[in-house]
Amino acid sequence: MIFRPLYPKTQKIIYPPIFPKLPYISKEEANRRRNLKLEAFDSVCHTIMNKGNQLFIVDEVHTFCNKRNISYEFNELITKGGNENVGFIGTSQSVSQVSNIILGNTLHFFIFRTTLPNDIEWLGKIIPKKIVEQSQYVEPYGFIYHKVGMRDPVYGSAIQKMTLA
Repeated sequence: MIFRPLYPKTQKIIYPPIFPKLPYISKEEANRRRNLKLEAFDSVCHTIMNKGNQLFIVDEVHTFCNKRNISYEFNELITKGGNENVGFIGTSQSVSQVSNIILGNTLHFFIFRTTLPNDIEWLGKIIPKKIVEQSQYVEPYGFIYHKVGMRDPVYGSAIQKMTLA
């Protein structure tokens, strides 16, 4: 799938370098590739902060940080990006693996089905635990939207159901 900017004169999509998959690589080579991937990611973070006025979307955000460690460049983008009009959207299948800096700076949560006790505990420290526990029962592709400080969550679906006329 190729993504195209809505406004090509003012928007640009940055694709990080991708490494070919090999049947077996040594531990040293795997570490070297991971370090190159992290360096490329940090370079993208630095570029986005310098240019400002962008939306930065990272899928599987926990691959670029962990609970206790986050690079300086990514940390700056998360904590100070708003000053440069930089928005951030991150996704992860496991909230308990995401950096606390990201979770602590998040105001809007879209919670899909969450069943792992560790994830429920971590997220329950930021938003009401009963809301996270309710996510276990959302339908496939359903979600709960919660803004920090909001009383009642909003339930929604990522798909539109069709009805027969």
